[in-house]
Amino acid sequence: MDEPLSEELAGLQDLLRLQQSLPSPAMCRALRVSAGLSTTAVATPVGVTRQTVSKWERGVRKPRGEHLRKYVAVLSTLRDIQHVVIQRAAA
Repeated sequence: MDEPLSEELAGLQDLLRLQQSLPSPAMCRALRVSAGLSTTAVATPVGVTRQTVSKWERGVRKPRGEHLRKYVAVLSTLRDIQHVVIQRAAA
């Protein structure tokens, strides 16, 4: 297999993994709300509008490309913070 095709396939695999790791729209909203964040607070680091985040959380649209990468990173951070808070509360 030639190098460019191999790199393209690797990129597609990464995107598929990201799509599979994206929580349901309802869970995305729950993570944001439980962290006390507005849609604007999530939208800013992702590079989209608050309306776009709202559409993702309602399942009207799905993030793609670089926005998907950034959104998954934000949600992962929120999930990690939530786990820490739960662990501290249980201790």
